[in-house]
Amino acid sequence: MRFSTIRTGFVATAAAVALAACGGHGLVPSQSAATGDTQSDFDRAPDTAVTCSTVPNAWEFHGACTADKLTSKGVTFALAAYKDIVFKTVFGKSKVKRSVPFLVGDAIGNGDITGKVGGKSFPLYEGKNCLTQTGKPAECPGKAFLYVEAVNLGKAEVVLADSPSITVVDKKGFPGTHTCAPAFLAPKTTKSPQGWQPELDIGRKPGKTTLDIPSVPVPGGFTLPPGAVYLAMFCQ
Repeated sequence: MRFSTIRTGFVATAAAVALAACGGHGLVPSQSAATGDTQSDFDRAPDTAVTCSTVPNAWEFHGACTADKLTSKGVTFALAAYKDIVFKTVFGKSKVKRSVPFLVGDAIGNGDITGKVGGKSFPLYEGKNCLTQTGKPAECPGKAFLYVEAVNLGKAEVVLADSPSITVVDKKGFPGTHTCAPAFLAPKTTKSPQGWQPELDIGRKPGKTTLDIPSVPVPGGFTLPPGAVYLAMFCQ
């Protein structure tokens, strides 16, 4: 299992994208978000509240969106149904000293991810938008049915003991009969272009309407740095 790939994917993506947004409703903390060592913006009235669709310099996800704070005990993000798809992820125990604000949003990639980051539109999981283990462009395996962003609105990285668990319920069923898994969006570097990194090693065979990907231990911890990480849920 490529634990290092998963962890590196999160760190690298956040380094390229400082903030991200989702197009749901409700308020999230101001951009002066808290770190793991200071008081959370969720624990005091923010100076300037922003909605999920108004965080600047980010792709806008116009599906479901939810915001909450991560504590040392963990947190569950359960999104409302969007296009008959329900996404839930659980962040487990961490070593944060105080709460850290997060938001999680989704979209299906059918015109519901807008805006530009670095002058570019959101790269869909398709064609040769994936990367091999050596960072070379490659055909993306399977077909994506959901895109998700998780945004650490704090200023410090958060390290979880295990990878987050994922549960997806799709009333229409999944676009494949073998394996469904997440792919993480890695940014452009001097050695490789921006692209998706499929994580088939942690994939699972879906049920008729439910996909469960359990959390797994990650040597050294699972890092969620400040900013956004993006994943595509795909099946083949």
